Amino acid sequence: MGHMAIVRTYRLSGNALALLSETRGLYDWQAPSRPEDLAFYTSDGRPWLGSIAHERDAFVYPSEIDVGEFAVQVPGLRLEEDPP
Repeated sequence: MGHMAIVRTYRLSGNALALLSETRGLYDWQAPSRPEDLAFYTSDGRPWLGSIAHERDAFVYPSEIDVGEFAVQVPGLRLEEDPP
């Protein structure tokens, strides 16, 4: 779209998890104060969660995670299925 983006990759650690949990939620991760549009990947590089923070949209890949367990671990999470 004519704009340049910087993609940063981090390893999830205890310190990273503590930093991630300092916000009120996934959509608080917006520029300029924080890196924007977080995504998480399995250890072999497959995405399991992605986000577009400024649009307040996130998506999970149910083939990569147990969505029911994910919903239990994230209080207040509301999941909607895409229409067929």
